[in-house]
Amino acid sequence: SFVNTEKLPELYAENIEILRMDSGKIVVKVTAPVLERFSKEKPPYDLFKKGLIAISYKNYPIQDSYIYCKYAKCNTEKNIWEARNDVVVVSSEGDTLRTEQMFWDMNTGEIYSDKSVQITNDKEIVYGVGFEANQKSDHFKAKHIKGIFNIEE
Repeated sequence: SFVNTEKLPELYAENIEILRMDSGKIVVKVTAPVLERFSKEKPPYDLFKKGLIAISYKNYPIQDSYIYCKYAKCNTEKNIWEARNDVVVVSSEGDTLRTEQMFWDMNTGEIYSDKSVQITNDKEIVYGVGFEANQKSDHFKAKHIKGIFNIEE
């Protein structure tokens, strides 16, 4: 009577590491302090309430890009991830994207948001509201942009 077991996760794990493989090679590694799985919920989801780091690899151990956030949730039925709270994405070219919320659709390979975004590289800082990118994060497309731009003649 002290604990409502219907609200407890089916799986609770600490200091986890999840590897996504393709042809025997590591393509993505996710590490997180806590994972809670709620597979009986509608829709079912995995919760990373203390955040995570996801690293994609060109050719393991050569890092391609990475995502850091303080909170993440994955709808395991639709394969859509939500990252929130100090989200940082660093591309293979070194571009850094910062936002408070973004989504990753594993089915289409798209990363997107309608929240404020800051994209920086060694030449410029771009601010916008919303963005789109591919899952490799090698090309960010900011929407409703403003910022400091270098224009070459």
